Amino acid sequence: MTTDGWRTFCHVSEYDEWGYRNLHRMIAGSDPLVLWAPSSQLLLHSPACRVGPDEFLEYVERGCVQVVAREDWIEKPRRRNAHPWDGAAWDQGIDGTLRAMCREDANEKDLLKRRVAIAPEATGPEAAKRHLADHPETVEELRADLESAARDDRIPPGTLQAARPGERSLEEAVEAILKDAFNHAEAIAYTRSESAILLAAQESAFLRYLIGAYARDRDPGAPGGPPTAQLRAYTNKEINEVLFELLERLEREGPVDLPRFMRSTGREALIEWTRGVAHRLHYEQPEDLRAELSDELRKTLEAGEFPPVLNNPTKLTLTGGLATGIAEAFTSPSLIGLTGLAFGVVEAAEWTLKQMGLKKREYTGDQWPFQYAYASGASIRKQKALLELFDV
Repeated sequence: MTTDGWRTFCHVSEYDEWGYRNLHRMIAGSDPLVLWAPSSQLLLHSPACRVGPDEFLEYVERGCVQVVAREDWIEKPRRRNAHPWDGAAWDQGIDGTLRAMCREDANEKDLLKRRVAIAPEATGPEAAKRHLADHPETVEELRADLESAARDDRIPPGTLQAARPGERSLEEAVEAILKDAFNHAEAIAYTRSESAILLAAQESAFLRYLIGAYARDRDPGAPGGPPTAQLRAYTNKEINEVLFELLERLEREGPVDLPRFMRSTGREALIEWTRGVAHRLHYEQPEDLRAELSDELRKTLEAGEFPPVLNNPTKLTLTGGLATGIAEAFTSPSLIGLTGLAFGVVEAAEWTLKQMGLKKREYTGDQWPFQYAYASGASIRKQKALLELFDV
């Protein structure tokens, strides 16, 4: 874990294929990723999931991922197998290992140090009933979400499935939605997460009730949780989607080697970059979020340089100023872009610099985009390729 960390909560199974398709990106960009009740069946069988079962368990063992769920999910295979959702079925290899970790860590008082933890029993059902009794107008507020053409954006898939609109009364569907909102808020507060990946449109009643419940239920003295206003900024669906889109764009250079990236210094740099972006967006409201974050990453890439340094002074026969000028010309990304000679120029430059007794200094910018995209450090060729990806 990095010094500051970036503790991110996700009820991953709530979002079905979307959650597991983005699992490797969530793991890469969190420190740690707190997963609520992950499904072993989707880990095993989802074609979109890029994280294998053994790899997933290794991340839990190392503390890159923390699993938190209710007791029934972690301890009771029969209850899991009797669940109406197929994804709840128990797998001994995955769920049995997680249960063993939970039992081994049960005496650890600090939740943040447990690999797998059991959360207290949910209070969402009772909270939903009380809220409807005190605020009957809630039914009409959530009716707008349920009847909206953008319903799938306004209510998370798992919550919508549990609400079963059309199969039950409006009041019962609303109560089910409120129950999930209150349970989500309770889980985020319990896990003391800094950020939450919650797919619901910012203007949705579901998200408003979740944030309101979080503000009411959280112990103000508890360490680790964000202020309500900060949570509001972090739970914006578009922010999360755009951050994942940036990582997905980096993957166009080839499949990401997540195990290697997780062992590299790039992961910590990505966490710091993500923290900086999230905190800035807490205060700013850019009109075009995708353009804003693409530009932010492009600036990160442009900031790095490859200044040459002297390797063997005895070989250098040109004057220092001339030699440096030639070296800078050969290693300039702008020159490569203008000539279009790309990799051939780079190879020629490196050979020429070697003959002159010069070598390139280590890249001066952030390495994490290169370590994520290529599983290796920066080069002029790679810098040019990534800049083209984020050419806005």
